[in-house]
Amino acid sequence: MKLNRAFFFNITYSCNNNCLGCVSKHTKLKSNRVIQLSDVMKIHQQHCFDFNDRFVISGGEPFINSEFAQIILMLANYSKHIVVYTNGRRLDSVSFKILNNIERVIVPFYGTAVSHDEYTQVKGSFLETYNAIMNVKDAIMPILDLKLIIKGESEAKQFLDNEKIALLLSRVSTVSLCGFINPQTGYSDLGVWKAIPLIETLAEKVLDLGCRIKIYDIPLCGFSYKFRKKIIECFMPSNSIQIEQIVCCSTEGNFRNVKYDKNTYYNKLCNNCAVNKLCSQVLKRYFVLGYDGSTSYLDTE
Repeated sequence: MKLNRAFFFNITYSCNNNCLGCVSKHTKLKSNRVIQLSDVMKIHQQHCFDFNDRFVISGGEPFINSEFAQIILMLANYSKHIVVYTNGRRLDSVSFKILNNIERVIVPFYGTAVSHDEYTQVKGSFLETYNAIMNVKDAIMPILDLKLIIKGESEAKQFLDNEKIALLLSRVSTVSLCGFINPQTGYSDLGVWKAIPLIETLAEKVLDLGCRIKIYDIPLCGFSYKFRKKIIECFMPSNSIQIEQIVCCSTEGNFRNVKYDKNTYYNKLCNNCAVNKLCSQVLKRYFVLGYDGSTSYLDTE
């Protein structure tokens, strides 16, 4: 799929979680800055949105923004390619009319109840997110992307064995399997490497349910030869996302063009690896591997 541009909107820096690994500097600083509908309209006046654009909405927690619904409806006038990153705790507070305009809603889990709550530093956040997902209409389940974040074998086992996760997997269309990057090396944490056999079992389980998977921050070379071979043989460049321009939009209604054209850090051995063109350890930033059991492709995170 060829998209002209991707617009990234952090529409609020406020959040009802307090995640240990939060990557938003302004969220950690408790900034009260927000993007309002008027700011989005200014960006449109400068760029002229069209149907080949992708809009990525995140935060903080975007559902906290009081103008979330108005922003979604405004963007939906120009493109159906709207992606929302949310912790999911308020998912059932958003009307079906609004959710129906979104192409993909991405909700992360950092393990099951205990591990997830420890990471978010909010007791009961796992159950609140789970209940919110279960409370929304079945009609939006095809747009839901569960992001299972796996730091090691413990999280992989939790996702494999937990009944609540199993029930969610049976209702969604896409499951993202995401590892942890070691901040010192920029490469996958050792625990992720050790967990890959369990991650592969989880991937096969998800595929058997008829879901797509996405793999990133997990070295592809760690998977079995059989699994890698299937992915390589069915790779379809024509199905991969192509974006010509990436624009990050500020709370002041300004914008800056961003080039994610630097390769991530990777071991020199990756140069000769048969899967280095599909592996998120080597790919240009923000590209991930998608696989539906019959076709593999590159997509944005």
